[in-house]
This record gives sequence, C-alpha cells and structure tokens, in this order.
Amino acid sequence: MMHQELVFCLVNGEIFGSHFHI
Repeated sequence: MMHQELVFCLVNGEIFGSHFHI
C-alpha cells in the first residue's frame, strides 16, 4: 500500500465523517 493511498483514505474518511456527522 502506497503512502499516497493511505493519506487519500484518511482524507476521505475525514470528509465522509464530517459529511455524515451533519
């Protein structure tokens, strides 16, 4: 697993988490 993929997953998790948190 590449570092970029890991960061991308973390960023997506933050975005989705914030989205569904509303």
